[in-house]
Order: sequence, then C-alpha cells, then structure tokens
Amino acid sequence: AAPPGSGKTASGLVAFLASAEKYDETTSFTHYLYLAFQNNEDENFGVKDETKLSWSVASAEKQGAAFAVECLKRLLAAERGEKEIDLNEKPAPRSETGEAMKRLLDENFPEGARILIHVDEHRKMLPLRAGREEETAAFRRGFLETLSNSERVKVFATYTELPGEIPSAASSATCRIPAPVPPLDVDQVIAEFDELQYPTAKTAATRCRPAGEQERLQATLKFRLAARLTKVGLLGVHLDKAGK
Repeated sequence: AAPPGSGKTASGLVAFLASAEKYDETTSFTHYLYLAFQNNEDENFGVKDETKLSWSVASAEKQGAAFAVECLKRLLAAERGEKEIDLNEKPAPRSETGEAMKRLLDENFPEGARILIHVDEHRKMLPLRAGREEETAAFRRGFLETLSNSERVKVFATYTELPGEIPSAASSATCRIPAPVPPLDVDQVIAEFDELQYPTAKTAATRCRPAGEQERLQATLKFRLAARLTKVGLLGVHLDKAGK
C-alpha cells in the first residue's frame, strides 16, 4: 500500500528483475504477469455486472475464486481491450476451482516455472457498495487466495490501502508479506529537471560541489525534496515535464 504516483506499478517488474540478480536460477522468478484493474489504459480487468454478487459470504468467496480463473485465462490468451467478466451465479466449489487453476498453469507454463503475478489496484476489481461490505471482501479474498494457491505462484498485490480482505491472523494459509516501495532516487529526479538544479549545474561535468555549510544545506534540501516527493508521488512532476 502506497500513495498514488509513488511507483507501485513499476515496483512489480523491478521485483521480478531483481529476483534474477539476488537468487540463482532455481529460485528466481521465470515469468511475470501483470493483471490490472485500473490505470492500464484500455487493458483493465473488471466485473461485468456487480449486481450478480451473491448475498451469501461463502458463495461470494466462490465467485471470487472463479473470477480469478477467468481473469488468468484471458490474460494468458492475450485478449486485447477491456476485459469485463460476468460473475458466475452458481460457482463451483473451491476445490474444483483450485483444480481448474492448476490445469491452467500446467497447460501454459513449463515444469519448474516460478511465476510472479502482479495484481495492480486489486480493490478496484469489485467496487465496494453500501451494505455489501462482507460479500465484497469475501469475493476479493476468494480471488487472491485462488490466484496464489500454488507453490509455483507468488502474488504481488498493490493498492493505496492495505488489503483488509485477508486478515493477517486468519489468512487461510495465504501469506501476507509487506513489500517496501523502491526508494526515490532524488539525484536522478534533480538531473531530469533543470528547475531543481543549482544555477552552475548545467552538466554533470561542470557541476560544482559545494563545501562546508553549503554542502550540508544541499544535503538537507535534497532530503526534504525526496521526503516531499515520496509523500505526494511523482505523477504530477511527470505530467508537468511531459507538458513542456
């Protein structure tokens, strides 16, 4: 969970690439899948008809599990455009849905594959409706548990808030490990924007290095800039630069 524009989306791919550097070929990820419910232009996933969500918590959880299988199936089929999936009003038992997910993985990935699935904006898969909080949470829980219920798969879920659908004390064997957002490289930000550079810093070769009090002042300003950008996100900065 992190503020908008703070690098959540990019951090999934960074984690995938970093696994190859940190771990050997027997433990690093071999495949990366990006499944987004918002902010992916016209390639978002979603629920077609929210009114079909069951009023039973147990049934809603089964619907979320079936929805996970359908999302992965369409993602692997490389379907283009918005992918709105209808809810199954008579969902199969979780055991059958789990077997369907296993078959889907076996058919599309080689033996020994280790898959990182990035579920971006996961709480947008089914918007919360007044009076349907428990059923909505159960639906999302069924989705996340089914998608991650394989030793071959790790799910990396990102949103602006913590995933309350899977409480840490009772996660049904689904692990929750918080992943830190990559720290901001404030030097790179300063290098990209002339407005943030010192008047004498036209190029890296001619940039003057302050000494003494000026050096400490520069470090303090860089720290405050990094702290502020981390809080508000880089989205606005990127938009301003793109507009010039």
